[in-house]
Amino acid sequence: MLALAERLSQTGAALFFPSSNLVFDGLVPFRKANDAVSPCCEYGRQNDQSKGLSQSRSESILVQIQNQVLIPEAGTLLDVGCGNGNLLRSFSKLYPSWKLSGLEFDDQNRSCIEKINNVSAFYSCDLSAIAEQFDMISMIHCLEHIINPVDFLLKVKDNLGPQGLLLIEIPSYTFNPFDLVIADHCTHLDMNNLKKLIECSGFEIVFASTEIVPKEMTLLARKNSESKTLLPISETALANSHRGLVAAIAWLKKIISSASQIATYDELGVFGTSIAGTWLYNEMPDNVSFFVDEDPDRINRSFLGRPVYHPDNIPEKSVVFIPLPPVFASGIAERLKIYGNRFVLPPLNPAHVREL
Repeated sequence: MLALAERLSQTGAALFFPSSNLVFDGLVPFRKANDAVSPCCEYGRQNDQSKGLSQSRSESILVQIQNQVLIPEAGTLLDVGCGNGNLLRSFSKLYPSWKLSGLEFDDQNRSCIEKINNVSAFYSCDLSAIAEQFDMISMIHCLEHIINPVDFLLKVKDNLGPQGLLLIEIPSYTFNPFDLVIADHCTHLDMNNLKKLIECSGFEIVFASTEIVPKEMTLLARKNSESKTLLPISETALANSHRGLVAAIAWLKKIISSASQIATYDELGVFGTSIAGTWLYNEMPDNVSFFVDEDPDRINRSFLGRPVYHPDNIPEKSVVFIPLPPVFASGIAERLKIYGNRFVLPPLNPAHVREL
C-alpha cells in the first residue's frame, strides 16, 4: 500500500480508506461499485458546514490579500464553485465597485446568489462556455474536487484578463489528514506541490500561506503570458511529499488503533458528527456507543443509529475520543474539562503540524 502511495504522491494526489485499502488517485477515481454516497462528502459547497469557510473567514482571507497586493477599486470577479455565496458577499462588502459573478454546476443556489449586492451574473455551465474574461477568479475549496487540475487551471487562465489574479483556498492534508478520507476530494496537495502546479499552469505566485485559515492553504497568483514546462519532481521534493503522505496515512491508522484499544475496556463515544467522527465510526461501528456534539441541531437526536449527547450529558463510566488534529483536540479537551476528564486526545504526530 505504501509503495502505491509513493507512486501517487508524485502527482500530489491520494485518498486512502484504511478499512478497505481503496485509493482515490485523482486521475481514475475508484471505489467499491456498490458504495452509496458517503456522509464524509461534506466540502462540496461553500457553506458553513460543507466547505468549512464562514463569511468571517472569507473576509479574513480577503483582508490578508489586501495586505499583499493592491486590488483596484473596480474590476470583475468570477467565483468558481460559489456555493451559497459567502465569498461573493465578503467581496461585495470590501470592494463595492466590483462587478461579481458566480459559477456552479447546478442552479440550486441561483436565487440566493443573484440577490447578493453587485452580482451581475450566475453561471451553471462549464467554465469554457463563459466567453468573458475577468480581473480575478476565486476558487474557494474547489480545486480539490477537480480530477485533472492542470487542464482546469489552463481553462481558468483563458478566462483571466492580462495580469489577472487567481485566488485559491484548499485543505492541507499534511496538517489535517482527515482530508484524505473525504470521498469527493480527488486532488490532494502539500504546499510545495500546490505552488508547482500553479506555476506550471501559467501563473506567477504572489502570496502563499498556511496561517490564514487553520488546516488550509491560501494562494494568490497572477496570470503569466507563458506556461512553464512541467518538469519532473525532484528527488528531494518527491521524498518530502512521500514522507508527508505516509505520515498522514500512518496517523489515521493510529487513530483507529487508539480508539479501538479504549473501546475494549470503556464505553466509547466519539466527539463530533462531521467528517472525522463519521469516518471513525465507519471504521469501527461496533465499538462506538454514542456521539458527543455541541450543535443544538444534533443534540438529543440519532446519528448513524447512535444517540448524540451534549458534553454535560455523557453516560457515566464512558470516555469520549476526539478525532481531530492534536492542536485542535487539545484545545477542545481543555475547554470541555468542566464536564470531567473523560475526553481522550488522539496520538501525536508532528508531520501534519507544519508543511513539509
